[in-house]
Amino acid sequence: MKKGQTSSFTLCFKPTNIGRSEGKLLLVNPVTYDQYEYKLVGFTEEPIATDNLVIQCQAKKTVTQQIPVTNKTMAPITYIVETDLINPEGPRSITVPAMRTMNYELKLTPKLGGTYTGKPTTDFF
Repeated sequence: MKKGQTSSFTLCFKPTNIGRSEGKLLLVNPVTYDQYEYKLVGFTEEPIATDNLVIQCQAKKTVTQQIPVTNKTMAPITYIVETDLINPEGPRSITVPAMRTMNYELKLTPKLGGTYTGKPTTDFF
């Protein structure tokens, strides 16, 4: 590229963990041998809930709930599933292909009557 010309490129931020991520970007002009180095810093937070799910159950009876999990990226994502509900049953993880939605099957069997609340969390890699 000659002096005075500009060009564009895409820079994607794909952190693997929650919190602060750092990186380095080095641009080198092969014609003029100019080098530009940039320190990149990004911050990620826990994902926010996109929906509230209410499941009606009876004590000692199993209910199965299909929960849609969407992947809006161009690569498959494996989600690790965690919940603080009592006695949940379901796969520990779910892999969703690129640009697809799959159902996660959650089974609940409450031992006692009452109202239970839980906070599902999903980590992905």
